[in-house]
Amino acid sequence: MSPIKLYEQLGSRKIYAKTLLGLVFLFGLINFVMIPEIYAIKNLHDQIITQKINLEKSITRERDIVMLISKKNKVEPELAKLDRSFVSSSKEIEFINAIEGLASNKGISLDLSINETEQSTKNSYKEISLNIQAKGSFVKLMEFLASLESMNYYINIDTLEFTGSNRSVQSFDPKNAEGTTASPTDVSLRLNAITYWKK
Repeated sequence: MSPIKLYEQLGSRKIYAKTLLGLVFLFGLINFVMIPEIYAIKNLHDQIITQKINLEKSITRERDIVMLISKKNKVEPELAKLDRSFVSSSKEIEFINAIEGLASNKGISLDLSINETEQSTKNSYKEISLNIQAKGSFVKLMEFLASLESMNYYINIDTLEFTGSNRSVQSFDPKNAEGTTASPTDVSLRLNAITYWKK
């Protein structure tokens, strides 16, 4: 064999060997370097998206908390006012005395009864039924109702009934059998209401 042919055969084998070695190197580069890097980049991308979603949720939660705190600060003074409108458990006598004092100041007679309602056990407050029977002039009774309404306590009036005297003004006798003076304008008032007392 001639050296030129041998060189050509060896040269073509070298080309095949170099090509095969290049392909093996390229396959190794793809399998051992590029594919793991692609998975690492995809994993990093997924982590970034997850962190972005978590950050957006955190920002939304933080914004909601700030908004709730702002609303709470606006409502807090009103809550204190509402809280004061309930009769405190230690001030029941004070509440009753205040109502009796209003009646006394207006010059009307008053009969007051208080009963706990059935719904009281369901809430953090007691519903107390307030029954008032009063007698006096219509004007004084209206002043009493206005004073009762302007009290700092929440009183929900269910029924209100006025009853006039059966006597007519023409046949009016200024003294009754007990010897007290009666007014021709005496009116009876019956009032049923609900008040709320703290437990």
